[in-house]
Amino acid sequence: MVVFDYATSSIWVDHLAEDRQPNVYEFCSTHWQRFQPPSGWSLDDRRRAEVLPFVHRLAG
Repeated sequence: MVVFDYATSSIWVDHLAEDRQPNVYEFCSTHWQRFQPPSGWSLDDRRRAEVLPFVHRLAG
């Protein structure tokens, strides 16, 4: 999902929400790849990679 905060000229991207929210936009991957924020706006990608359960364990 993509959220536009007009007061701070910022955009953030997060994982899709379970339910629809007002003022939140959902882009397909094709449109997201072509998306460019307006000039002067900041873009914060808050999506996290999928973390596998064994990644944080130390060997041994």
